Amino acid sequence: METLKFIDGDAHILEPEGIWQDYLEKKYQHLINGHVRWIRGSTPDASGVGPSDSGKKDSLSFELELEVMGQRPLGPRDPNAATRGFQDRDLDELDRAYGKWADQDFPAGAYREVMDGCGIDHMILYPTAGFWTTGVAEMDGETAMAIRRAYNRWLGDFCQEIGQGACGAASIDLRDPGKAAAEVRRCVKEYDFKAVHLNPAPVPNLRLYDEECDVLWETCAELGVPIGLHPSANHPFDSGLLDYLPGLRNCRTTVSFVMGSMLACTAFIMGGVLERHPELKLVFLESGCGWAAFWPDRLEAGIQGGTRKLKIQGLNRTPMEYFQRQCFVAADQDDPGIEELIDAVGDHVIVGATDFGHPEGRKYYKAKQDLIDLPGVSMESKRKIMWDNALRAYPISAH
Repeated sequence: METLKFIDGDAHILEPEGIWQDYLEKKYQHLINGHVRWIRGSTPDASGVGPSDSGKKDSLSFELELEVMGQRPLGPRDPNAATRGFQDRDLDELDRAYGKWADQDFPAGAYREVMDGCGIDHMILYPTAGFWTTGVAEMDGETAMAIRRAYNRWLGDFCQEIGQGACGAASIDLRDPGKAAAEVRRCVKEYDFKAVHLNPAPVPNLRLYDEECDVLWETCAELGVPIGLHPSANHPFDSGLLDYLPGLRNCRTTVSFVMGSMLACTAFIMGGVLERHPELKLVFLESGCGWAAFWPDRLEAGIQGGTRKLKIQGLNRTPMEYFQRQCFVAADQDDPGIEELIDAVGDHVIVGATDFGHPEGRKYYKAKQDLIDLPGVSMESKRKIMWDNALRAYPISAH
């Protein structure tokens, strides 16, 4: 029987409490503190307000504490936010999936054991607290890049400790595209990072398609590393989207992830970035894949299909052609949009992912098998999703 290889296109590290003291330049250390970890605590009662008195053993919850320049980019503290909406069986599943690693603060050995034990050949590692570390509007580009450099230094050491198959994604800030490009080059040269992490939420006064950013896109294209566009929940720069849904925390997360990806896709295609940089690759992460089945066509078709087949000013191809040539989408194993995306765009644009490390990724241990067992998708397409497409997206050796 054929043994299929698997590249996990979206896994997450949990930044330790000492990362800033150990890796950030001293003159910036007073500006940031925080950590992310799984902790054991009492199971919330049915109201989600306090601990349960049912005698149930302590369960796991997700704690993310971060303060930057005197602000909390994640918004007001909500001690029940991590477990709100989970039923008891889900809390048990979290403990089964992560309990062992949580008790050890998710060391490098956890990633090594999971990769070896779950048949994951490569993991592309993205941040957790790092989604928000530069999410303060008043922050200058120099400070933002210092924070990103510190994270990248730590990640380089962490990947080396994990060993073979651990692939870092260089984290950058867009306030200074030139410095971001230099940091990408450093990370690829020094740490052999395989991707670039960028939160698509726009930084103040700069958009993804502004020409000032071309130096960054050109560098990524030259080095062969894709831009991993990974939105985050309740990011302060997403306020334009999130103001529609005050108080609906779970819905706000869904909106920022999915619509954030659609907006980024629009910026890169309609803003001419992919036209100007035909070798640049994009990977849209943790937003499902159903939106990608209709969105490239909708960019061309407009309202009621009124602009379909008309040439778009400044572009020599259709949005669908750019997407098919340069874009990839990470799909959940049970995503019903996989078949639709294959039919509408092709099976060459989908990559697999587990979201290991985060609550949503608690089924990482069977992600590979779930993809293999996926009904309605050919084995040839599954092979592409699990391996071939990721080899085209990331500069990973096939051996």
